Amino acid sequence: MKDKWKSIGLYEHPAKHHAGTYGNVALSSAGVYYLRVGSVAMSCPQEWAAKIHKEEGDEKKSAIILRNVPESVRNKIKAKAALQGISMQDLILNLIIDYINKP
Repeated sequence: MKDKWKSIGLYEHPAKHHAGTYGNVALSSAGVYYLRVGSVAMSCPQEWAAKIHKEEGDEKKSAIILRNVPESVRNKIKAKAALQGISMQDLILNLIIDYINKP
């Protein structure tokens, strides 16, 4: 099933018992929001997800290509991303978004 919408940013699941679980908020073709963590779909509060959808709107993704990254740095960031259960690209995107949002 194809999603109607998927967030650009990564978000931490709002439930205390899922603290530290990050993923993209998505809207299924059936109209139900969920948190996509890798290949796993987790239920999440609908109001929380709808707020994120409203804030992000229907923004599209665009490619950023990084060249000449030392292999040791690439391997370390990829390992950190794997520990969080996300892709290296998602981790880097999250770092960029955090940097942009700093005052």
